[in-house]
Amino acid sequence: MTDTTFHAPDQEASVVERNPTVPKPKPKWWRFKKFRRDERGVTAIEFAIISPIFFAFIFAIMEISFWFVGMQVLENAVDQVGRKARTGEILTMSQQDFITEICDLTVGLLPDCENKLIVTVQPFADFNSSGFTDNTDADGNLDSNATSSVTPCPPNAVCVVEAEFEWDLLLNIPSRFGHLVGTNREQSGMEISSGGTNGKTILKATMVFRAEPYL
Repeated sequence: MTDTTFHAPDQEASVVERNPTVPKPKPKWWRFKKFRRDERGVTAIEFAIISPIFFAFIFAIMEISFWFVGMQVLENAVDQVGRKARTGEILTMSQQDFITEICDLTVGLLPDCENKLIVTVQPFADFNSSGFTDNTDADGNLDSNATSSVTPCPPNAVCVVEAEFEWDLLLNIPSRFGHLVGTNREQSGMEISSGGTNGKTILKATMVFRAEPYL
């Protein structure tokens, strides 16, 4: 005998089983998984993370390059104009003339040079008694009361020529690279100070020589 009993459909059957065309509902965590796999905009995010470090290195290289250019220009100017103290030509020059000649040779790389450059020329009896001026304050900044002093060197006297310029830092990067002293000239040198607390550093060029017997 054929079973004609009516059987109701399984109430627990899923919608997908009754209609395969209906998509299966996604769990809540599925969106996070999709976001994790999405690689759109990855390059922009990586650049945003790396760019501050990259540009910091670029600007640091530029800052240090400007220091060395300014230092070399100042050293070269002091070397050339300092010869006038060696040969006695300084006797016909005023203090301001001496400073102006140094600034003219910096070709505009030292802003407001004639007002900011501190020049010291002083004679000594011999090398053992010679010394250098210290125009920095307790914080390592150039003393605001420092003034230029140019004293002509007598024949055969030991002469010390110093020029100091307060260099403005573009990014206030610490300039603690020690002292750089050059010996490619006769006891002449150049120096970058360790910098003070006002966001500036001091470029200093020095020459030490014995004046010629020009009289």
